[in-house]
Amino acid sequence: DLKFHWLEEPLRDVDLYNLQRLAQELDIPIATTELLGGDLQAIAQHIYMKAGDIVRTDTNRAGISTVMRIAHLAEAFWLNVELTSMGACFGLANVHAIQAIPNTSFYEDWDNQLPLMEALGCRHVMRSEKGYIRAPEAPGFGLEPDEKLVKKYTVAEY
Repeated sequence: DLKFHWLEEPLRDVDLYNLQRLAQELDIPIATTELLGGDLQAIAQHIYMKAGDIVRTDTNRAGISTVMRIAHLAEAFWLNVELTSMGACFGLANVHAIQAIPNTSFYEDWDNQLPLMEALGCRHVMRSEKGYIRAPEAPGFGLEPDEKLVKKYTVAEY
């Protein structure tokens, strides 16, 4: 009735039995597996057991290759994978992964990354505009710190 989009992590990820029961009983989608990170086998068990309706992971916990494996696995079972938090490289890794994942809907934007990116002199600070975010078009992830600032704050070089 309140039109929630999903219920996130209502129980511990290891509680497959009760997550499965909850997913069956509720109309609201259950989002799980966030804390499993990149444990592909554990996430596969969640999907197989129908212990949730939405798979959660991110590039910080799983890395890009495993995020893509998880996304393909979820897609095979008609489930969405939604990446959590900002992910690696101030969110840049998540944004690039999301662009390659057809079964996703959201980028979780955290404005607390902006001051640090700006302090480092990053040339491509991502800001959401009207609910949308655009990945930088620079090489790699698009993270281009100001080398003079990095040098200024360097403590040691090995």
